[in-house]
Amino acid sequence: MMVVECKDISKSFGENQVLKGFSYKFEKGKIYVLYGVSGSGKSTLLNLIGGIDKPSSGEVIYYKNDVVDTSSKTILFRKRIAYLFQNYALVDNKSVKYNLEIALSYDNSKNKTEKMNLVLERVGLSDYLDKMIYTLSGGEQQRVALARALLKESDIILADEPTGNLDDKNAEVVISIFKQLRDEGKTIIIATHDVEFSQFSDEKIVLKSKNSNRTK
Repeated sequence: MMVVECKDISKSFGENQVLKGFSYKFEKGKIYVLYGVSGSGKSTLLNLIGGIDKPSSGEVIYYKNDVVDTSSKTILFRKRIAYLFQNYALVDNKSVKYNLEIALSYDNSKNKTEKMNLVLERVGLSDYLDKMIYTLSGGEQQRVALARALLKESDIILADEPTGNLDDKNAEVVISIFKQLRDEGKTIIIATHDVEFSQFSDEKIVLKSKNSNRTK
């Protein structure tokens, strides 16, 4: 079942064309890994799929149950897509709870604390709710960012170098959770240099410098 389709998308920044004519169909319940040298457009492609940026040409089409999703872009990106940033994108001088609540800003339920504790337990950070972000290691911060993504209950998870700054232990936790999410039917698209991801990815996409020719 298709969830996202890139149709002949290109992206330029001034005179520099980063992506050229990229087309691909992403399906439900799969892990996709984007490989390529620095500057080949991996992060740019994630930003285009995630709605953070717009393609210079071409289009990104979203599907729900194999039908084109006509939801407004705001609703689409708020509910269906979660993003794991390379720099974690956490508020350093605030608590873990504060950062997780950002993902629940549109949740009117009364059990928010319970939800936050459940995702923290899932990423191996039980009892971290009241800790300050600046006191955590890089690996712990990445797991908080992952917990925040889990709270959105999104169909699509975009991850930019999710293990790039992690030790082996923390990287294993992140990889294990990605596998679980795939089994739950989530679509995960990862931009990385880490060859470990090739061992469990369903499809590999190689972006070549200055254009988007790819191989599986």
